[in-house]
Amino acid sequence: MRDIFIKTFEKKVKRNDNTILITADLGFGVLDNFKKKFPKKFINVGICEQNMIGLATGLSKKGFNVFCYSLGNFPTMRCLEQIRNDAAYHNANIKIINVGGGYSYGPLGFSHHATEDLSYMRCIPNVKIIAPSCPEDTEILTDYIFRAKGLFYLRLDKQRNQEFKILKKQIKFGKICTIKKGNGLAIFSIGGITNEVYKVSEFLKKKKINCSIYNCHTLKPFDVKIDILLKKYKKIVVVEENSVLGGLNGEISEHIVKLDLPDIQYLNFGIKDKFQKVVGDRNYLLKKNNLDYFYIANKILKKFNI
Repeated sequence: MRDIFIKTFEKKVKRNDNTILITADLGFGVLDNFKKKFPKKFINVGICEQNMIGLATGLSKKGFNVFCYSLGNFPTMRCLEQIRNDAAYHNANIKIINVGGGYSYGPLGFSHHATEDLSYMRCIPNVKIIAPSCPEDTEILTDYIFRAKGLFYLRLDKQRNQEFKILKKQIKFGKICTIKKGNGLAIFSIGGITNEVYKVSEFLKKKKINCSIYNCHTLKPFDVKIDILLKKYKKIVVVEENSVLGGLNGEISEHIVKLDLPDIQYLNFGIKDKFQKVVGDRNYLLKKNNLDYFYIANKILKKFNI
């Protein structure tokens, strides 16, 4: 997804436009071509994420379309005060790009895991949140935020295998995207873990269970269509590579309470409220956190007795 973002971003930039790309000493190799083509549009602030957001806010107030590029916790948690007090308070035209969502950088340890960012970014006013599930999402939504004004947080996974297809024409900012239609059971997911969800659906299919899959790539603002979907299904599952507190689970469970739907059977999968103290690649960490397709599918069968 990172490479798709860079490719799409470079296509949009023109020599005479007002785009600026800022990095906090990251992106070597990935951003080299952009830096060579547009040296006056590239700034490396060093390992100073707080300064990056402050500088970006000032540039945006001068009319620039600013992209801030980093990974893991660094473009959010390290500079959360500046995002809140500078960028969000002034509704600055800044696009914060995180190319390491979830356990993308699992082998680098806990400090590089972005596993709570959807939760705390969601509660900051004026922040619009996007977490694509695949290259198609990434291309369409990168194009959108380039043209749109305001403060956006784009959370990208490192590249992973993709076993499903999405038609580009149905991908729209702020709209839930249907990957698969079934009946009785609906799974809502966000980000690259949607591929794991698709494998869940294939596993359930062998058990004669056809479930729907909905890709919630835009977490904020959330699609009002969710109310219609929640009334349509009796069994609801939420899957995210983020804390179970406040992210997609928070959004959907809040709608269930608001709609007063006591008959819904609900099950959510995410990262539990504890620190991750082991190191390993993404697949290993997903299994450690019960986020692999085999665990999810069997938990669904047991929970719903199907």
